[in-house]
Amino acid sequence: MAYREMTMIEVKEVLRRWTAGQKAREIARATGVDRKTVARYVAMARRLGFGPEHVDDDSAVHDVAQSVQAWRMPDPSEG
Repeated sequence: MAYREMTMIEVKEVLRRWTAGQKAREIARATGVDRKTVARYVAMARRLGFGPEHVDDDSAVHDVAQSVQAWRMPDPSEG
């Protein structure tokens, strides 16, 4: 399957459901987002200390999304 970047609304919904106590499988089924993708966003949210109080904070949701979606720049080639 091809890579599809999640929108902020989708990320916010995944995180809202997670803080409400839903499991990754339930979130995936309800939102149409792959279960492994849900797990990646939840893991990053945990790593960043994201909690229920941050669900309405767009900058916190943005931080989680950016951390998951950020592409590591490749090392320059020797030449």
